[in-house]
Amino acid sequence: MPTPHRLSLLLALLATPLHTALPRHRGYHNKNPLRYTFYHYRCGRTAQREKLWGK
Repeated sequence: MPTPHRLSLLLALLATPLHTALPRHRGYHNKNPLRYTFYHYRCGRTAQREKLWGK
C-alpha cells in the first residue's frame, strides 16, 4: 500500500500532461554515452530515487 506522500506524488504525475521531447534531446545516452555516464554517475539521481521510493 503506497504511503499518502507517494500517493499524492503519483496523482500529481498522472494529472500533468506529458510532452514529447525535442528530437535533439532524444537518445542522448546513445549519442553521447561517455558524457551521459558521467552525468548519471555524478547527479545522484539513482541515490535520490532509491531514498524516496526504495529499491
